[in-house]
Amino acid sequence: MDQRKTHQLLIKLTATAMMTAIVFVGNFLRVTMPVPLGGVTSFTLANILCALSGILLGPLHGFLAAGLGSFFFDLTGIWAKEALITLCTKGMYGLVAGLVLYGLFRKIGRAEAGRRSTFRSSQQPPARQSGIWWSILSRPIFITECLRTILPSLSSAGH
Repeated sequence: MDQRKTHQLLIKLTATAMMTAIVFVGNFLRVTMPVPLGGVTSFTLANILCALSGILLGPLHGFLAAGLGSFFFDLTGIWAKEALITLCTKGMYGLVAGLVLYGLFRKIGRAEAGRRSTFRSSQQPPARQSGIWWSILSRPIFITECLRTILPSLSSAGH
């Protein structure tokens, strides 16, 4: 493998690991809503982050990030028996989101095949690449700051 391909693989694996960590933390962020018939229901932000992992990383790496992040969360709680099921089901979020997005891009690419473009179809504009990477890299900082604001005990425990 040449140096360029190795570098690209390293960046992709790093982004996958970061998204895995973001999905893991997203499982702790629970939104609770009252139900009109009585009682409450809740969902975690991990469902949204699982789909986002597939959109940002593609089908395979999205499957890994979404599935492993939720899998590790289940291992930390009382859901350890269901961790493998979660790996498959949450991983499918990332897989399906990635396949839908890439299928959409392929369809758009065929429609624009006759047009002249500055960039090849496999290459994204540099501004778009930097925007995606900034979004991925800034998420852990944003989530940490939100948690410190919401839960003052976290900021006092860290100092």
